[in-house]
Amino acid sequence: MASSSSSSSSSSSSTTPPSTPSSSKSFEEVRQVGIEGYLQATDCLAQAFQTDDICRYLVGLNGDDAALKGELYKLHYDILKYITAAHCLKGVVTTVGDFDAVALW
Repeated sequence: MASSSSSSSSSSSSTTPPSTPSSSKSFEEVRQVGIEGYLQATDCLAQAFQTDDICRYLVGLNGDDAALKGELYKLHYDILKYITAAHCLKGVVTTVGDFDAVALW
């Protein structure tokens, strides 16, 4: 499962409640994503896999080459957009929260 959220520890006081998403969608409820939600699912996946070695390889970046920016990020995004749309149509796409994590099956 891909998650675009990053966890970080905070040195703030222990009485501060953890931040919660602005959306009322539950993190405990797994929902299936239809084709109408494929772009939101793609946003999550593109961000989560932006530094993934396989994704970087697919767009022609090796090792410590420049980060995915501009046209290379668009290519990365488009690849994931088509994969996500195909899974929405012929597979299963699930999410929790406000597309805070996405899984393709």
